[in-house]
Amino acid sequence: MHRPVILVSNRLLQSLSGGDYGPLTPHLIQVDLERGRLLYDPGDRIDTVNFPMDGVISLMTLMESGAAIESATIGREGALGLMAAVAPRKSLSRALVQTPARAARISAAQLDEAWPRSRDLVDRHNEALTQEFLADMLGVGRTMVTAVARALQAKGVIRGNYERLPPAGR
Repeated sequence: MHRPVILVSNRLLQSLSGGDYGPLTPHLIQVDLERGRLLYDPGDRIDTVNFPMDGVISLMTLMESGAAIESATIGREGALGLMAAVAPRKSLSRALVQTPARAARISAAQLDEAWPRSRDLVDRHNEALTQEFLADMLGVGRTMVTAVARALQAKGVIRGNYERLPPAGR
């Protein structure tokens, strides 16, 4: 079922300022995603961006044997298909709804057109997920990962933008 999005509880969208979020609202629709729904398979063109408001979407890596291994999960902290707003993309994995979910959906083309700074959103999204992943793997908080990354960047060992994400809320 599709209907206009009124209240968005996706943290990535909540991190946008009102001026950045406003142009997106006419294009966002709410979709209900039932458990087990296949959103795309490897090789499928990604032309929509889904911002989960609840529930979980899994990215599955398909093995040569036909087995599938869950390689990532996306919840209300992120987005599925966000890179397609920057440039045309084909899926490298299977995207499968693991638990019933509601999502705010926008076409990748509309996201790029309505908000030309979509690259910044993509960068913040990728940075936050990478830092969370490292923090989980090391058993530390994300702020510790940020502090270490900044120190390594200051010494010229790594390059990147290690500014903190703004707090949730527009």
